[in-house]
Amino acid sequence: MKLLSLLLGASAIFSCNSKTDKRFRIVSSDYTGITFQNQLKETADFNIFNYMYFYNGAGVAVGDLNGDDLIDIYFTSNQGSNKLYLNRGKLKFIDITESAKVEGSGGWATGVTMVDINNDGLMDIYVCNVGGYLNFKERNQLFVNQGNDKSGVPHFQEMASEYGLDLMGFSTQASFFDYDNDGDLDMFLLNHSLHQNGTYGKVSSLRPKIHPTAGDKLMRNENGKYVDVTTESGIYSSALGYGLGIVASDVNLDGWLDIYVGNDFHENDYLYINQKDGTFKESIEVSMNHTSRYTMGVDFADFNNDAYPDLIAMDMLPDNYQRLKSSMAEDPYDTYLFKAEFGYNEQYARNSLQLNNQDGTFSEIALFAGVAATDWSWSTFFADFDLDGDKDIFVSNGIFRRSNDLDYISFISNDTIQKTLGNKLNERQLRFLEKMPQVKVKNFVFENNNDSTFTNKADEWGMDEPSYSNGATYADLDNDGDLDIVTNNIDEFAFVYENLTFEDKMEKRISPSFLQLQFLGAPKNRNGIGVKVFLYADNKIQMQENIPTRGFQSSVDPSLIFGLGIKTKIDSLIVVWPDESFQKLINVGLSRKIVIDKKESKGRFDYNRFRSTKTLFETMTDDLGCKYQHRENSYVEFDRELLMPFMVSEEGPGVAIGDINSDGLDDLYLGGAKWQTSQIFIQTKNNNFRLMEQPLLVMDSTYEDVDAKLSDFDNDKDLDLFIVSGGNEFAGKSKYMMPRLYLNDGNGLFTKYGSLPEIYLTGACISINDFDKDGDSDLFLGARATPWRYGIPPDSYLLLNDGHGNFSDATLTLATELKQFGFIKSAIWADMNQDGWNDLVVAAEWKPLSIFYNQKGKLVLQSIKQLENSIGWWNSLAAADFDKDGDIDLVAGNLGLNSKLKADSEHPIRMYVSDFDKNGSIEQILTHEVNGIEYPFNTRDELTKQIPSLKKKYLSYQKFANAEFKDLFSQQLIGNSLIYKATTLESVYVENLGQNRFDIRPLPKQAQFSTVNTILVDDFNNDHQLDLLLGGNFFRSNIQMGRYDASYGNVLLGNGKGSFVSLPNSKAGISWRGPVRKIAPIQIGKTRYDVVVTNNDSIKFIKLRQ
Repeated sequence: MKLLSLLLGASAIFSCNSKTDKRFRIVSSDYTGITFQNQLKETADFNIFNYMYFYNGAGVAVGDLNGDDLIDIYFTSNQGSNKLYLNRGKLKFIDITESAKVEGSGGWATGVTMVDINNDGLMDIYVCNVGGYLNFKERNQLFVNQGNDKSGVPHFQEMASEYGLDLMGFSTQASFFDYDNDGDLDMFLLNHSLHQNGTYGKVSSLRPKIHPTAGDKLMRNENGKYVDVTTESGIYSSALGYGLGIVASDVNLDGWLDIYVGNDFHENDYLYINQKDGTFKESIEVSMNHTSRYTMGVDFADFNNDAYPDLIAMDMLPDNYQRLKSSMAEDPYDTYLFKAEFGYNEQYARNSLQLNNQDGTFSEIALFAGVAATDWSWSTFFADFDLDGDKDIFVSNGIFRRSNDLDYISFISNDTIQKTLGNKLNERQLRFLEKMPQVKVKNFVFENNNDSTFTNKADEWGMDEPSYSNGATYADLDNDGDLDIVTNNIDEFAFVYENLTFEDKMEKRISPSFLQLQFLGAPKNRNGIGVKVFLYADNKIQMQENIPTRGFQSSVDPSLIFGLGIKTKIDSLIVVWPDESFQKLINVGLSRKIVIDKKESKGRFDYNRFRSTKTLFETMTDDLGCKYQHRENSYVEFDRELLMPFMVSEEGPGVAIGDINSDGLDDLYLGGAKWQTSQIFIQTKNNNFRLMEQPLLVMDSTYEDVDAKLSDFDNDKDLDLFIVSGGNEFAGKSKYMMPRLYLNDGNGLFTKYGSLPEIYLTGACISINDFDKDGDSDLFLGARATPWRYGIPPDSYLLLNDGHGNFSDATLTLATELKQFGFIKSAIWADMNQDGWNDLVVAAEWKPLSIFYNQKGKLVLQSIKQLENSIGWWNSLAAADFDKDGDIDLVAGNLGLNSKLKADSEHPIRMYVSDFDKNGSIEQILTHEVNGIEYPFNTRDELTKQIPSLKKKYLSYQKFANAEFKDLFSQQLIGNSLIYKATTLESVYVENLGQNRFDIRPLPKQAQFSTVNTILVDDFNNDHQLDLLLGGNFFRSNIQMGRYDASYGNVLLGNGKGSFVSLPNSKAGISWRGPVRKIAPIQIGKTRYDVVVTNNDSIKFIKLRQ
C-alpha cells in the first residue's frame, strides 16, 4: 500500500476575505480559463424537427491525462470543436485541445469517457458521435494517449479503427468494464433510435430485430481488439431502444457486473443480469415493478449503506406546478392500457429511485424520497458532497426549448403547420421553432437525510443559477478532499462548481474526515475498473464501485472518495477486485489519498456474507393441491367516471378459513372475480387440499366476491358462509349487489340460502361479532362506494341475527351514524374501553380512524381528540395489546407516503363532489395544495373531457396552469358540493392510553413505501412480542398518480413497547409483487401456515422456518 499526501491548498478564487455558508459556488470562467460553450445553431436544414435529440446537449469526462495528480477535463460539442483542459492546480486550466490533437471530427459529438485502453498507465479518450444520419458520416473516435511533451502536455493519436471501435451509429455513450471477468475491459455502446426507424408496435415482433445504427452493442475485448458479441450475449439491439443512460454495477453482489440501460419513450429500460457465462438475461419486469418513462441519465450506488447498489434514473416531471400543468403528462388511461397490451412494462414520467431489496427486486421510492420531480433532467449521480458518510444526489437540468409544452404542441398540431413541418423548412419557417418556450432552470442537489429521504439543497448549497445543463461529472479538481462538479451547458460557459466543504469561507465550517482511493490493478485493467470497496466504521458499512461511466454522456475519474463525517478512524477497508481476490486494510489513516495495489490481494471474496442464510419465512413452491388463481375481469371505471381518484372495482379476492366439513381440519374459501366461480378447498388428512364442488357458488359466479366469513350463523354446529360482493359494475337494485348467506348441510356442502333483508351494496368488508351478547353471530357490512357515483356516501349495515341465521337490518335503530358513514375499507370488533363490550373500529377513506363504542348493544360514534386529524385514505386495521399494558391498541394501514399526494392538517388534499356541469352526473374534483394554494390535481385534458365548459374558460394550458381551484367554478357551486379532505397518509400505530385517549405514531418507513391493505398480528420470531405481517400495493389509481407497487410485503418486529423495526425482505423470506388483499393464518396438519391472496394472481402459502 502506497500513501500519497494530498495537496491541501486553499483556492483564492474570489476575494480572500469573502465568507459564505454555501457548499458550492460557480468559479468564473475568467479565473478557471474554461471558456467552453456547447453552442447550438438551428438551421432550416438541421433542427429538432428532423433530429429530435437536437437539444440533448453533450458530455464531459474527467481524469488525470498527464500523470501530475491533477484531474483534467474533456468536453464534447454538438456542433463545434471538443475541448480538452489541462489542470494546472488551484482550479486553473489551460486549453490544450489543438496541441493534444483531440478536437474531434467536428460532427455531432455526444458522450465521452476516459479509459486506459491499452493499459500503459496513460488515460485515453473515447468519444461518441452521431453517424449514418442526414449528413453525419462520423464514426466514434478513440484518442490514445501518446505521453507528455517536455512541458507536461499530453498528446493523442486517433486509433479507433485499430481497436475495432470506429463504430458508426446513433451513439449516445460508451462504458468500459470487464463483463466476462477475463481480466480485460470490454465495452458497451449505448445507441439511440429515431422515430423514423419504425419503432411502434408489439414488443414481440420489434425487439428481436437488429438495427445497425440504432441498436446497442456489446464489444468483447479479444487481445486488445474489440469484437461485436451483441447477439450471442443476449443484448437487445433493435430500433426500439432510445438509449440515453448506461451504467454498469454488480446489482446482486455475485461478483459479476450487470448493466442498466435507460430508454427514452415507450420502450422498457433494460436490466441485464450477468449469467456468468458471457451472456445476460434481461430482467427489468422481474426486478422492477415500474420505471421512468423518458429515462435519461442513470446511476447505481448504495445510497442507504446496506452494501447493495440502488438506482436513480432521470425523467422530466416538473417540480413547478405551472410548468407541470402546461407540459405533457401521463398518457390517457386507454393509451396506457394499449401500451401494456403491446408488451411494454409499467412506466411513469418521473424520476425513479429504485431501492435494492437484496433479493433481486427493487422498490421504486422516488416520491417517498422527495426526488421524483426535477424538471427536464439529464445527468445524475450519487456522491457524498458533504462528506458525512451518506451519498447525496446531483441532477443537471434544463432543455433549450421545451418541446413538451402543451400550448406549443396545440399550435404546431395545426394541419397547415404539420404539412409544412413534413417538408424541408425555409428560413422564414424557422419561426415555428422560436415559438417553442425557453426556460432555464436550476440544477438540483439533494442532501441525503440518512432515512431514505433527501432534501433539495440547491439554493442553500449555492446551485441557484438557472441553466441548460446536460452532461455532468464530479471530481476533486483542487485536491482538497471534497468533490467538485462540472457541467456541460448549452450556449453558456460550462459550470465548475467548487465544493467549499474545506474552505474557510464557509460560515458553518465543518471538518469532516474522508478517504480517497486510487487503484493499481491487473496488467489488463490498470485502473481497477469494477473494483468494489466496503468500508466499515462504527458497525456501519459503505460500499462504492469503481465504474467511471455514469450519469448522462459523461464519466468520472477512476478513483473513489469516502466521506466519514466526524469519525476519526475506521474499522476496516475491504477491497474486492473483479477476479474476486481481495485485501483487508486496518489501521488506515484518514483524510489522505491511498493507492491500492492488486498485487497485495489474495484469496477469494465470499459474497455470501451479504446474503441471509436462513429466512424467517419460507414460501411453499407446492400449491398443496390448491390450484387457484384470481382472475380479475377487465373493467375500466374511468370510462364512466373519469375523475375518480382511483377505481374501486378490484377489491377482491376474499378469503375465509374454517372447518367447513366438520372433520377437525381447516378448509379454505377463495373468492372469485366477476364470472369466476368462488371455490371451496377441503383439507385432507394428507396435508393438502381438494376442490369441493359447490353448485350454488357456480350458479352465482357473476358476483364479484370481495370478502367472506365462516361462522355458525344458524347455530346448527357447522360453519356457514357469508359473502359480500363488489366490483362497482352493477347499480340500483341489481341482485349482484346483494350479500349472500350460504347454509351448510353439515357435510361441507352449501345447499341453500339464509334469510337476509333486502339490501344492496358495493361491499368492502364483513366483521362478525355477537355485539348484543345474545349468543349468536351478528354482522357489520362495510360499503365501499355508491355504484357509479363515487363520492356519494354509500349505505353500510349492521345486521342482527335472531339465533337461527335470520338477519334483520338494525342500522337505523342501533347504529344510526354507521348508515352513511363513508367509504369503508376495513372494520374490526375490539373492546377498546375495557367495559366488556366489543366496540366497532372503522377505517374508511376521507375519514378519521373511528370507534363506535358499544353501549350495551347500541353503537355510538364518540369524538376522540387525538384521532380527529387522522383523516386518511385508510385501508386496513388490526387490534392487539402491542405494548402489554392491558388494553387494546391498533395498527392502521393507509395510502402511504410514496405518492404524488402530500397531506397534513394544514395542507389537506380535498375532493369536491357535485354535478359541476349540470348534466345530471356527478364529478369528483381532487385538489391538493402547492405552496399553500389549492389547485386541481387533474390535468386540463382530464377536466375538460369530463366538464367541457372548462375548455372555453381555459383556452390555453398556460391559463389553466395559473388557475387556482377557486377560479374554476362559482363559489356557490363549490360551497354546495360534498367536500371531503384527508390530512394524513401514513400507516400508523395507535397506542391506547386509556380513558378514551390515544397516541398516533407512524410505522417504520418501509411500511410507507406503498399502501397497507392487510395486517396479520402474531409473534413471528418467537420473542414473546407481537409482530406485524403487512401486505400492500394498489394498481388502479388515476394515471397521474401511477401504481402503488413498491411493497413486496413487510415484516415489522415488535419490541413489546409499541415500537416496530422492519425486517428486510431478504431476511424475512417474502416477496409478493401484486396488490395483496388478505393474509390469513391456517393450520395444515400440525403446521401453522399463512395464506396470501393477491388480486389477479395465484394463492401463496408461507410458513415459519423451523
